[in-house]
Amino acid sequence: MLVLTTPNGIINAWLGAAERVLGYAAEEVIGKSLSILFTPEDRQRGLDIHEISLAQSQGRSEDERWHIRKNGSRFWASGVLTAIRDQDGKLTGLCKLMRDKTDWRMRLQLLEDRVSLRDAEIARQDDFVKAKAHELRNPLMPINSALAILSRPDAGHLAVKAISILQNQVVLLKTLIDDLDTANGAAASVTTLQLQAVNLNDSLRAVCDGFQAQAGAENKALMLILPNPAVCINADPARVQQMLLNLIGNAMKYTRSGGRISVSASIEGDMAITRIEDDGRGIASDVLPHIFELFTREPRDDGIAGLGIGLAVVKELAEMHGGNVEARSQGQDKGSVFGLRLPIWLNPSQDPPINGPAKTTTTRMP
Repeated sequence: MLVLTTPNGIINAWLGAAERVLGYAAEEVIGKSLSILFTPEDRQRGLDIHEISLAQSQGRSEDERWHIRKNGSRFWASGVLTAIRDQDGKLTGLCKLMRDKTDWRMRLQLLEDRVSLRDAEIARQDDFVKAKAHELRNPLMPINSALAILSRPDAGHLAVKAISILQNQVVLLKTLIDDLDTANGAAASVTTLQLQAVNLNDSLRAVCDGFQAQAGAENKALMLILPNPAVCINADPARVQQMLLNLIGNAMKYTRSGGRISVSASIEGDMAITRIEDDGRGIASDVLPHIFELFTREPRDDGIAGLGIGLAVVKELAEMHGGNVEARSQGQDKGSVFGLRLPIWLNPSQDPPINGPAKTTTTRMP
């Protein structure tokens, strides 16, 4: 579906499948703000205004979020809002292209539910193994008591053989229990996150400020575009900084002198997304599917090299938080886009305390 607006987001054309999907006839929406398509909670967050501002300043804004139809029902759509300029570069309007991806979103939700069920099953299996390991220790005391009895001088000539058998079995049983404990511990690496309300705007601002001197020295433009009000996420602040340093540092590394890096934040559904876009060296198509794997390094003849660890760390940390990270590139020398999604702070009763009290969460990683 296609919607055209004025430079300020006032609808002036209602095209394609817009009427069928959204339920509004053209005469009902022309002259109204594009904001009518946003959910009330996204409008309250100012995301409708932020999307228009981003398209005005950067030329385009993309997102995936819930939108609302005339009848109040919701659908999940991917959209791109693109600036339209005349031959002199003057902004003359905006073009919103949307695709209904509700079925895809529901299938994704189904897969996520299955993964959650599987994780819960694995956790139950871990608990089962631990319980059994504890139960297997219970027979050791009576066995040792029996050994003590058989060790008495009046136990008879069969006692020697019986004692030998029992001793061997006790050693074997203990070995099996120890192996079981060791296997259970090796099956999961336990990591602790200090979760709290984190102001993503402040975190991005701090990291970008730290790169500004380098950007100036290397003749690179580092731009930061933040929504108002600020985005608040449920995360470990130290880990958030680690992820942002890796992603923005990666963009700085692979952007040539005179190039541009753009960092922006927004909210899509219940996730906050940080996008880092650059017009640098890009990622080869054969490397892109493996970019977040440990020790993945693209062969280069320009002297730029890395250990292939940073992006793998970002992926692991993002998933520990219940989020994810993705990368896109049209190929070498065509720039790249990285998107980091992290859960937003949800507290329906009150505004979240920025950098609020920490909550310790233990996460098992495969």
